[in-house]
Amino acid sequence: MDNLDFLKNFDFWAVIVAAASLLWTAITSRKLNKQQKELNEQQSIINKYLIKSNKEDEVNKKKASLSIKTFDNSKSDTIRVSNSGPSTAYNIVIDWQEIKNEDSGIYINEDGKLPFMNLNKDEYFDMFAFLAEGRIKTPKIIIRWEDEYSKNNTKEVTLTFG
Repeated sequence: MDNLDFLKNFDFWAVIVAAASLLWTAITSRKLNKQQKELNEQQSIINKYLIKSNKEDEVNKKKASLSIKTFDNSKSDTIRVSNSGPSTAYNIVIDWQEIKNEDSGIYINEDGKLPFMNLNKDEYFDMFAFLAEGRIKTPKIIIRWEDEYSKNNTKEVTLTFG
């Protein structure tokens, strides 16, 4: 007889189990939707960052990066202009500013190298400086060049002679 009572209440328990399952599904679905929304927002941020980074990389690939260093030789100091950027530098010109003044005590032998027509990545060229006593210790110069990114690049450099 007890089995028959259970069967009479079977519909009731089936409805309770179905309602509990439906409630559990709704709660789980809501949590998963919230997590998916957060993941989508994070992915959007990552995508924007990657796009920005790729654009910056494309721009940087078009830039030359020139530097000037000095080092001492036995007879004179050497001025080395080098390109560490990924792009070729064109029409390199140096404005010697303070050095052009005859009182500077520094004499540059450009040897017809300027304007230097093109300087590829990891290449360099040298010029020589002859130094007199009482010279300017740290003259400033400006180097100008063109590359794929810009036709008007400038960089001020303070030279230090040995």
